Amino acid sequence: MLLVEDKRYPLHENFGHIDLKRLAKVGVAAQCFAIFLPQDDNVTDTSRKNFKLLKKEYRLFKKQMQTYSGLISQAVTAKEITDNIKENKISAILTVENGDFIGKDLSRLSRLSNMGVRMMGLVWNFENSLAYPNAIDDTHNLHLKPLGLKAVEKLNEMGIIIDVSHLNYGGFWDVARLSKKPFVASHSCCDALFHHPRNLDDEQLKAIAMSGGTVGINFFTDFIKPSPSATFTADVIAQAKHIKKIAGIEAVSFGSDFDGMDSLMEFRDCSGFPLIVEELLKEFTFDECEKICYKNALRVLED
Repeated sequence: MLLVEDKRYPLHENFGHIDLKRLAKVGVAAQCFAIFLPQDDNVTDTSRKNFKLLKKEYRLFKKQMQTYSGLISQAVTAKEITDNIKENKISAILTVENGDFIGKDLSRLSRLSNMGVRMMGLVWNFENSLAYPNAIDDTHNLHLKPLGLKAVEKLNEMGIIIDVSHLNYGGFWDVARLSKKPFVASHSCCDALFHHPRNLDDEQLKAIAMSGGTVGINFFTDFIKPSPSATFTADVIAQAKHIKKIAGIEAVSFGSDFDGMDSLMEFRDCSGFPLIVEELLKEFTFDECEKICYKNALRVLED
């Protein structure tokens, strides 16, 4: 879920994909909240503006946690998630989508530890000082930039999980080579099922699994099948089955990209998770379903 400062989307109840009322109703124990840092092109330097936005959105996040403290609480560790479950609270896991805020100053990463950020995507849809995004041109094979290589090492040291969902192919393999910790694709799909530059090929799926990471299945129709169409529960199951076949059950998790994309879905929003789980149980064992629904993600957070 993206953090948005918009009075039309109160966290407790809104018309988006996710709110606290629906999360609690279907028993969701933890939800990632992404500080999203936008860019409009590959040229304009937006790092200073995005560094300010990072701090502003963090203040918004903390305000929301305080306002709804009886229902939700930030969690940094796996233990804090389990503790929140005991108190009937949803855990909010803070993430950052896009390392553009770093600019040329890698020391800005230290702010993330103070905020309790647990996961960061190096890049979004435009080139920044760290890396290149997925693309249909030759930039798809370019390597991480020198600062990006240093960022991988620094994020490992800080215990912040590296997210490769928007990263280009060349950068992905730099992360796979350099990261000493599990890394993830937080909201991605399988290229073998539908070709798209944002999707992962089988070797990439294996590399994430080898690191101890997971692939969060993206529910966005455009990554699953030709548009215009809609995402059906069967589409999500097909993604899960392919990831299991290629990379093992420990690599499968939910990514959704709820409130970060606009897509027609059979299950509509987070309230449809029980429908997905019902179909999962027809294709996977109960133990495997537990891994997909929460155990795999919890394991990565423990690392």
